Amino acid sequence: MTSKERVLKSITREPPGSLVVESYISAASWQRYRDALIPIIDGIPNDFVSISVPDDFDKMPLGLNHDEIYKDTWGCVWHCRAAGMQGIINHHPLQNSYDALKIPDPHKTSDLILWDKKSFESQLSDNIKAGRFSMFGGERLWERVHFLRGYQEAMLDMAEDSSEIRDLISKIVEYNIESTKKYLSYEEVDCILFQDDWGNQNSLMVSPGMWREYFYDGYKKMFQSVKDAGKYVYFHTDGHLYPVIGDLIQAGADIINLQSGCHTIEGLYDACYGKVCASVDIDRQHYMPYESPDELKNHIREIYYGLKGNEGGVWVKMDVYPDVPLANIEAMRDVFIELRSEH
Repeated sequence: MTSKERVLKSITREPPGSLVVESYISAASWQRYRDALIPIIDGIPNDFVSISVPDDFDKMPLGLNHDEIYKDTWGCVWHCRAAGMQGIINHHPLQNSYDALKIPDPHKTSDLILWDKKSFESQLSDNIKAGRFSMFGGERLWERVHFLRGYQEAMLDMAEDSSEIRDLISKIVEYNIESTKKYLSYEEVDCILFQDDWGNQNSLMVSPGMWREYFYDGYKKMFQSVKDAGKYVYFHTDGHLYPVIGDLIQAGADIINLQSGCHTIEGLYDACYGKVCASVDIDRQHYMPYESPDELKNHIREIYYGLKGNEGGVWVKMDVYPDVPLANIEAMRDVFIELRSEH
């Protein structure tokens, strides 16, 4: 079957199930390993985009050059401290006053940068030719709030139930809905991605009650705008999300990206099996950088079999950063091929 057929069967749990793989190699990893990565990545399955070899291992995208400082489309100023890795914000434009808000044109921007229509259409065309599922977007809600206001200030505003933060959330929701329209206008787009890192290691950043009070309705509106267009919704998050997985499903998420290292496999099974498609990150805190290739393979098998991936409803997500040994990248490739061979 094609990659797109494999993905669609996984989302709907239509048999036969087959391993769905999201693969990403960071720019920092290419800079470290260079040509040594090429023979490894050649066999890594990826159901969404091709893993391409950079023309220049040391040339970084905007915002990923060592010690680079740049301003995103919302006016936040970023500082990259390590080449190939996203930096931190050292200027929050709303830290002193909400009056400083300047919302960019949602038809000309995409997340932090200007929208490159030519590049988008080229990627979409490549996906169509390769028979791949096409997923685009990347807008944020909670992260956009604290990127603009500052994390501590945003937390205090919610604790004090300020009208200003509620108004900001509403404006970001409307921006996000309008921003997705440029992708939804293409019939060949299958899915819209939204992203917000919500979890600490063992808990949400806020109480589940506060999360529902401030953010549930916004996510529901954003997701519904995509569902009304006949597309799927993918929600990415990092950290411990367990208390609100059910809320995100109720709001309309079709696929939720979750980290295995911040949950138990049993907990993810209870929250997701038969309810939502789970895109599960291979543990990149411990297993990917520090465990042996065999232990890493067993970890991936545990994710796949523990969530009954052979019945569909499970994607495995591999994000490679420069602390991952080459032997472990090879191990992930090999176990992906092994699991796919079962179907």
